Amino acid sequence: MRNLIVPEITPRLALLMLGLAAVYFATSKLGFTVAFTAEQVTPVWPPTGIALAALLLLGGKVWPGIWLGAFATNITANEPLITALGIAAGNTLEAVCGAWLLLHFTKFDNGMDRIADVLGLLFFSALVSTMIAATIGVTSLCVGGVQPWTEYGPLWLLWWLGDAGGALIVAPVLLAWFSRPLPLPSTRKVLEALLMMAGLTIFFAVAFTDFLPVRIHGQAFVYAVFPFLIWAAMRFGQRGTALVTLAATAMAVWATTGGQGPFASSSVSQSLLLVEIFMLVVAATGLVMSAAIAERRTAEENLRRYADELQRVNQDMDDFVHIVSHDLKEPARGIHNFASFLIEDYEKILDEEGRAQLLSLKTMALRMQEMISDLLHYSRLGRAETGGQTSGMGEIIESIREMLEHLLAERNASIKILCPLPEIACDRAAVTELFRNLITNAIRYNDKPAPLVEIGFRERVQAPHGREYNVFFVRDNGIGIEPKFQAEIFRMFRRLPSSSKFDASGTGVGLAFAKKVVERCNGRIWIESEPGKGSVFYFTLGGA
Repeated sequence: MRNLIVPEITPRLALLMLGLAAVYFATSKLGFTVAFTAEQVTPVWPPTGIALAALLLLGGKVWPGIWLGAFATNITANEPLITALGIAAGNTLEAVCGAWLLLHFTKFDNGMDRIADVLGLLFFSALVSTMIAATIGVTSLCVGGVQPWTEYGPLWLLWWLGDAGGALIVAPVLLAWFSRPLPLPSTRKVLEALLMMAGLTIFFAVAFTDFLPVRIHGQAFVYAVFPFLIWAAMRFGQRGTALVTLAATAMAVWATTGGQGPFASSSVSQSLLLVEIFMLVVAATGLVMSAAIAERRTAEENLRRYADELQRVNQDMDDFVHIVSHDLKEPARGIHNFASFLIEDYEKILDEEGRAQLLSLKTMALRMQEMISDLLHYSRLGRAETGGQTSGMGEIIESIREMLEHLLAERNASIKILCPLPEIACDRAAVTELFRNLITNAIRYNDKPAPLVEIGFRERVQAPHGREYNVFFVRDNGIGIEPKFQAEIFRMFRRLPSSSKFDASGTGVGLAFAKKVVERCNGRIWIESEPGKGSVFYFTLGGA
């Protein structure tokens, strides 16, 4: 901390300080050329922005250069020594506090590509820290007898607006242009920038001066500056936005000082105040808009990067599927076959317990094959293309009825279509599996003598979270599902505790597969169920 307050002066640092002091002094004298209310107070004060940018770009050790430039400015402005020292201290403290607040509270990035950076610049640098210089400066003038105390309020407002303009109009130009290397622009980009600046110049010539035969004066017309601001923000980022704002401010101040333009009045000082307020609004709007555009572009770039990463992960998944299909399925099949051979070849040698263990091994190997097949089926669905040709849902249900003919006869079950089902554009194979899984579960997990599965279609059914959809539904008269398990059944390999007594062959993938099919069709699936009274599965397809 001591090194920051009393920095070790190196030749390079000394040159930076002297250069900063010289720039501060030169721009302050330029600002004093429009000091019409008081010689020491002006509504246009670029040094505030220069000092703030210097601390953010070069580091806090250059603060003596700010003080030196401010002291030289004020000691040559017909002020007593004590007044010049006080104002120089206030100007330096303003810049140091503004930079510290930005870095401490917003983690400020000099490129200002985040809305948080711009809002921090607006609040901490243009609003809060500028009050320090205005308060110390005007107080020093009044204490030193340079200005009367009766003028304290108007002078304070004038000082504060001038410093706010420097922080919000000048500092962004320096920060945006010198915080990072400039890319090599294309010829087309250069020509577009020149065209934009030419258009801005013509606009101000028409709106603020009498140079052209066309004159459209009036404060409403000055808002036509915003299309140029939008152009700069969208095409050139913060660099273009800050430069357009600075150029517009310079032209507006120059014209108003000469008594031209919509803000000109008998009081030049009052006119400049109006211009300053308008340009502060323009600057704030442009910076926020440019930051919002930059954030969106960053989000789009991140999204593209995530998409590339997702593609890589999908490739890894393809490799995993290959391993599963070739390195796991074959051993499972081999275990099943060897268990069958042992049972067949050594049936007379094995006792009852040995045969039972081999049968159990054979059953487990078969179950492993089924689980691997279901897992492969589930993973391949994630990489399949959605959409497809239009298919009639009624035809799909009839094909499933034929597929499940043996199961229907064995369980004395029936499938009933309650109403005509619509046609939708879908992946016919995936939707067939969706209905087949729901219908099969409805039959298998059913304790009634005659399981019944009803299939229908309803318009404007209220889904969870209050939205309404056009939905399909599959209703059964089975065992039902307790509310505490309803959120779990759509997860991979999750089965109800009581399901094994109805059907031990299930793999726990069917409902997870159904959910994935529905979601890939931009739909939703949910359940309404009560233990002992059956379940109703609702789902949408085709983004209904």
